[in-house]
Amino acid sequence: MTAVVAGVMAFGMVSASASGPARTAAAPDPLVELQQASFVAITPCRIVDTRVQGGLFVSKETRSFVASGTTGFQAQGGKAGGCDIPVTASSITANISSVGATGKGYIRAWAADSTEPNATLLSYNANESGDNHAVIPIVPGGSPAFKMKNYAGPTGVVIDVTGYYAAPITLSLDSLGNVLNGSAGIENVLHPSTGTYLVDTGIDVTNCVPTAVSSSPLGGILGSTAEAVVTDVNTIEVKVGALGLGGLLTLVDAPTVLHLVC
Repeated sequence: MTAVVAGVMAFGMVSASASGPARTAAAPDPLVELQQASFVAITPCRIVDTRVQGGLFVSKETRSFVASGTTGFQAQGGKAGGCDIPVTASSITANISSVGATGKGYIRAWAADSTEPNATLLSYNANESGDNHAVIPIVPGGSPAFKMKNYAGPTGVVIDVTGYYAAPITLSLDSLGNVLNGSAGIENVLHPSTGTYLVDTGIDVTNCVPTAVSSSPLGGILGSTAEAVVTDVNTIEVKVGALGLGGLLTLVDAPTVLHLVC
């Protein structure tokens, strides 16, 4: 696909003052910062429909479901290929509906690596459709991602995702492309040539916004720059260099921090 420059961030620009010669500004420390998860709304997309797969949810039955990634959805009555929920998502927002209930009951849901809560996700009556819009915590990239348990009357369940919460991916590399610090969503980093790093995310990043900052002063007449470019569905190319006269870029190896917001 055609490369799209999603973000360019310059740093270390040369500055001068009346009291001293020109100098290069200090670069940011290459450490990963904890970042709060942000909400991303999506067009409602079905991940579960027990009428298609699984049948009625009977009393005291617990089922496990996937939420992110691209596999396992048809087996739970969802959309083939999933709903573009990234593996970094920590929770989803969804419309949960009971259909064809044969008795009164209620359902609970929780992240697959947690214990069952006391809170009720959905209540329903016999021969009526119950609906609720709620946040369901999930295991990032987990299979399963969350569990549900039914109490009392058997019912069908439909879940349509309307959004998700996910923290930005942040990756810190040394000058050779070795990972110093990172987060979920990064699978591999290659260093094919001087000043160039290829980051394989393992997720679809075509709708993500990457930015890069080199964490080492590189000099150069006009300072230095780091550029992040989405090159295919899963890969981001990062280039680091020093800027000369006329904006001429000389690629150099340097520690770099990549931020990816999806």
